Amino acid sequence: MKFTEEKIQFAGNIEFAGSDDEREKELIGKFWADKSGNLFLMAWNVDNYGRNIVKQIMEVLKNDGK
Repeated sequence: MKFTEEKIQFAGNIEFAGSDDEREKELIGKFWADKSGNLFLMAWNVDNYGRNIVKQIMEVLKNDGK
């Protein structure tokens, strides 16, 4: 896998977890990634699968955002 340019979008705050604001940010991020050809991850300290942030990033890169 070769990346010539990396773009990361970050917008988050733990106090918004589960809120309408958090869901809106995730929808916008996914839309941005789809239209721009970049990857998007709404990362958490630990996600619903027990993965830390590094593992979440590795999963997105491995799956190329799919």
